[in-house]
Amino acid sequence: MINLQIFRVKNFVIGLLLLFTFYIFKGSTGLAYGYLEVILGNDPLNTIPIWIAVIAGTVSSMFIISLFVLLGFNLIRIIIVGFCCMALYYTYMISLFRYREKPLTSFCLCLSTV
Repeated sequence: MINLQIFRVKNFVIGLLLLFTFYIFKGSTGLAYGYLEVILGNDPLNTIPIWIAVIAGTVSSMFIISLFVLLGFNLIRIIIVGFCCMALYYTYMISLFRYREKPLTSFCLCLSTV
C-alpha cells in the first residue's frame, strides 16, 4: 500500500520530523490549558482569552507567512523562524506555570481587557 522507499528521500524524512515536532508542541497546548484549570484551579471561562490569543496568533501568522511566500522569501528560513518562535512561546508558557501556586486570574483578566 505504501512504498517504503519514500523514507530514503531526505526532504520527506525532515518533513516528517518537523511535523512530529509541531504536533508535540501543539499537544502541549492542551496540557497547559489543563494545568491552568485543574492544577491551578482557574475557572475555564478565564482560559477563553488565552484560547482566543492562540487562535488569533495562528490566523494572523497564516496570512503573514503566505505574504512572505508570495514575496519569494526562503521557505526553509521561514520554517526555522516559525519553530524558533514556537519554542520561545512554549518556554514562556512553561516559565509562567513553573513557579505559580495561585491561579493566574490577573493574567487572564489582563488578556480579557485587551
